Amino acid sequence: MTTKINLLPNEFKTDKRVIKFGKVLKYFVVVSVVIFILLVSVGTFWTVRLSNESKELVDQEQELKTSITNLETTEQQLVFVRDRVDKIQTILSDRINEKLLAKQVGLESVLPENTKFDKSHIEVDTSDFDVVSTSSVEIRDLVNAMLGSDEYASLAINSLSFLPTLGYEISFEIF
Repeated sequence: MTTKINLLPNEFKTDKRVIKFGKVLKYFVVVSVVIFILLVSVGTFWTVRLSNESKELVDQEQELKTSITNLETTEQQLVFVRDRVDKIQTILSDRINEKLLAKQVGLESVLPENTKFDKSHIEVDTSDFDVVSTSSVEIRDLVNAMLGSDEYASLAINSLSFLPTLGYEISFEIF
């Protein structure tokens, strides 16, 4: 058996309360270090996690900016295409108007001698014109000539009137 031999005098002997306080202090330091290590670990984990999330958000933001830029370019091209379509439709409607004008010009060759154009108006799908003549026979001959031609297949008489100063006035509409 081992025996404890104390060579120091009793007056240098440590008090039991101090030893107990040292043990409690040692236990407190160990617990504090463990808590500190846990807090540092959790802090590091959250810092890394938040850093990764912020990088992902920055990447998503960059992708969205790129997408917006592409969509703006597409929208500009779409507006440009719409503008072109509108211009093409205008040109096509002008061609229809040209056909209606050609019908009116062709009518001059069928007009009797004392018959003349009074008014003419061309819209997108219709052509209105007024003819004035001093004789009802000439009006009849004009209507018969127009009805006998395939070019005036869709013809409407809007009005027929007699003016003592001018004679007979008839208003036509060609479709």
